[in-house]
Amino acid sequence: MSVKQRLEYLRGEIKKECISYSEILELESLKEHIEKGDVELLQWAEDQSEENNIDKTKEAIQQEILAILDNQIEVELSAMQTYTVAEIAREVLLDVKQDVVKF
Repeated sequence: MSVKQRLEYLRGEIKKECISYSEILELESLKEHIEKGDVELLQWAEDQSEENNIDKTKEAIQQEILAILDNQIEVELSAMQTYTVAEIAREVLLDVKQDVVKF
C-alpha cells in the first residue's frame, strides 16, 4: 500500500470516527506526506503533537515527584522553614497544573 493510499485509509477511519490511537500516531509520522491544503489530515496530525507534549509534561512531573519521594527527607527551603516531602510534592503539582492550564 502506498503512502497516499494509507493516508486515504486513515481519512476514512477519521470520517467513520473509529481511528485508533496507533493510527493517529501513524498519521503523525506521515505528516510530511500530507498536502499543505489538507486541513482534515493536518488537524489530526497536529492534535497528536499537542497530546505528545502534554504526555511528556506528565512524564516529567511523575519523574520529578518520584525523585522527591525517593529522597524521603525534609528539605530546608528558607531560613527556619522546613517542608515535608508531601508539601513539596503538592507545590510541584500546583506549579505544573498552572503550566498545563496555559496549554
